[in-house]
Amino acid sequence: MIAALGLVLFAATVVVTAQRVLPGAAWMRRAPRQGVVAWQVVTVTVPASLLLAGAALALPTVPSATDDIAGLLGACEFLVRQHYETPGGALVHVLGVLGAAGLLLRLGWSVVTEFLAVRRDRQRQRARVALVGRPDAVDGAWIVDEPRPSVFCIPGRRDQIVVTTGALAVLTPRQRALALAHERAHLGGRHHVALTVAAALRRAMPRSRFFAIAETEIATLVEMHADDRATAAGGRRDLAAALVALAEGTSPAGALAVNGGAAMQRVHRLVVTAPGLPLGQRWSIHGIAAALVAAPVLIAAAPALETALLDYCAAAFHA
Repeated sequence: MIAALGLVLFAATVVVTAQRVLPGAAWMRRAPRQGVVAWQVVTVTVPASLLLAGAALALPTVPSATDDIAGLLGACEFLVRQHYETPGGALVHVLGVLGAAGLLLRLGWSVVTEFLAVRRDRQRQRARVALVGRPDAVDGAWIVDEPRPSVFCIPGRRDQIVVTTGALAVLTPRQRALALAHERAHLGGRHHVALTVAAALRRAMPRSRFFAIAETEIATLVEMHADDRATAAGGRRDLAAALVALAEGTSPAGALAVNGGAAMQRVHRLVVTAPGLPLGQRWSIHGIAAALVAAPVLIAAAPALETALLDYCAAAFHA
């Protein structure tokens, strides 16, 4: 019971703290890649903690599991089971099983549904581009006759970058090259996977403001990361000008557009360049992320680990 309560409290603490500290954090704008990792860690840690809480409640009803844990730790199987017992008895154990199973099914359904929906959107976009577009042999992009200026990519097994004729009309050659570099950064960084997972978690927890905030923040941070990749060799002001020129463009469903994700924040960030995070701070962020990932497992395993430190077996007193 203590492990389950600890896991629920840990999940609640992560939600409250992250929701208060992370949105709009200056360090994330300076290091957007680390920001994406931070949001991914906290959004995965919360459901993982709740799943482990359900598993901890259900553990005493699964003798084979307690036997395996006891054998692995060299502990007394009776004590392992006893340390995971709850005052509510079988009813609480059943509720733990049902809660964990329900959450797992909901998460799985949301992930599958989101990936299928995005896949359908991308297939429709590819079909439209193939119908009305033409390949550009120089830049490797597809040109679509559309007066609204837009540059976007369609991820998948056949990655595509699409440029509208409206964008060609308003962008300089330098700006166009940077916009294309931005989209290639999206594709190379597999940013669409992070966005799809964030959307799936928000879909699985529709009443939680936390996951909606996380999805919005990740969408902004992947754009900033692509900006940094595109301008690694210079041209931040040119890319900022391209964002302004493309402000009236739209992003098709399932695509990542160069003018997406809080464009005005990105323009300001590109023009007023802040220094990157020191190496020590970056390592600290990775260390905290690793601790957050490990914490639910350690909390769930704590009662079993405690039994491994004991040099007796309570079962002997019942002989």
